[in-house]
Amino acid sequence: MSPTWDFLGGTVCPDVTDQWQTYEVMFYGGGKTTIFNIYEQLSREDEEFSQPVYLDDIKVFQIDQHVATPVTLPHSNYKGTSFDANWKAVEGAEAYLLDVYSYDEATKDISYILENQRVEKTSHTVTDVESGATYYYAVRSVKGEHVSIPTNAVEVFDLEAPVLKPVSGIVDGTYTANWDEVPTADVYNYWAYCERIAASDGEFVITDEDFTGVKDPEGNETGWTLEDPPYECYENMSFTDLKQGGWTGLNTAPYTNYVCVDGWHYYVGGHDAGLLSPELDLSKDGGKIKLSVKLYGEYVMEKDYDGVPYELQTEAAVALFNYDEEAGDFVQAELVYPEGIKDEWATFNVSLAKGTSRSVIGIYAVKAPGNLYIDDLKITQNYRRGESLLDPFTFKRYCDTNQLEVRLPGRTAHCDIFHKVSAVKSKGNADGTALRKESAFSTLEKVGTATSVIPHMQENIEVKVTDGKLNVLNPSASPIEVYSVGGSLICSDDSGNGGICVDLPARGAYIVKVGAKMTKVVY
Repeated sequence: MSPTWDFLGGTVCPDVTDQWQTYEVMFYGGGKTTIFNIYEQLSREDEEFSQPVYLDDIKVFQIDQHVATPVTLPHSNYKGTSFDANWKAVEGAEAYLLDVYSYDEATKDISYILENQRVEKTSHTVTDVESGATYYYAVRSVKGEHVSIPTNAVEVFDLEAPVLKPVSGIVDGTYTANWDEVPTADVYNYWAYCERIAASDGEFVITDEDFTGVKDPEGNETGWTLEDPPYECYENMSFTDLKQGGWTGLNTAPYTNYVCVDGWHYYVGGHDAGLLSPELDLSKDGGKIKLSVKLYGEYVMEKDYDGVPYELQTEAAVALFNYDEEAGDFVQAELVYPEGIKDEWATFNVSLAKGTSRSVIGIYAVKAPGNLYIDDLKITQNYRRGESLLDPFTFKRYCDTNQLEVRLPGRTAHCDIFHKVSAVKSKGNADGTALRKESAFSTLEKVGTATSVIPHMQENIEVKVTDGKLNVLNPSASPIEVYSVGGSLICSDDSGNGGICVDLPARGAYIVKVGAKMTKVVY
């Protein structure tokens, strides 16, 4: 959400002694504003032994090559036993030389898959590789007898997409998803969608979240409020209990019936702090989108270097990201700062105009190290009759098995259900950071049609329709009432028996109320 510096890499000068020595280091990708840092590198344990390092005769120069070094692109089309190495064309280049190799971390040995492979195009399919193994590739340009300096190596740390197995069927509003295990996968990400179809021309609701009952990653309501806030937040959490699956939070906290975004992490730490949507098809109506949201931004008291106090208002930024095939990632397409945010709740309307078939919307805290509170979020587009949306209702992050039981919520009734899955693995880097890689998704497969559902209204309460009978499991023994959609009371039970089983008078929609909770079932 702000200008950043691209890190071009670093080199540790070997065997620095008490004698003058000359070192030469090469970097790629210099620009119009480039900074070099030379510093003493010590482990935390060695800090007490720090000694001066003397520098002299620093020269910075650029190399004018006969043919330029290519610019590499991320690999693509990973299939486990093959992948495509990619790079951009170089003006004047007749061909390219491609090296592909693996590297043994323990022995430091390099094993070449391809060495000096001449390629006429800007992509080459590398075959005969081991599924899940890590590889590297580097490219040089060729012009006559001249060969460019090689590119930095591109790491291919990847894994193949899972293959979904056929679902045996939807029974009492649930089904079991299975998929083949993937070599080197640690966990899996699973998505389930219902296909919602516009019944008429006009405004179509993409997202409608009021965050009522929002829970922490362990499935608990926190009790946190504006008046009684915590001192911690979650660096990266998946909201699993919203109507729409796949919403994630960066430096967020689930408060009681709304979401808090901790702007301190952005303002002071330089890390994104926001609420992000799942990937959605926002291409309808030429990509025009309407967003409505309630926001509350904290005033924060700060002091300048002279100790003089001043106030900062936490504000919001609404960003639209679209998937870029070449970059292999989502790229920001629009950014809007809603005006007038204060330390009181107010509704803000934002218009966006560049939605695509693969878009993500984020709401971020900016401009102050305070909290931004988010509630009553609604996203709409104009649809034509018959246009449809694959609406994610379930997202299970980091499943540690290749099987999952999926419960259909009430809103999926009479919708076609689809699902997909990806594999995930991670590794630690030498600098203490972690690299996490998610595979391509499996083919999107149809599960079936949700003819009856079991809405999960609250813990241990189940409602289902089987052969014209309405079954309500109610361990809390709360009063039960069943209404027609017209408001007529069909039956009620306040016996405290923990459930009922009644015959429904006719096919149609019914409202079931258990205590203070209500849901709709369709028979």
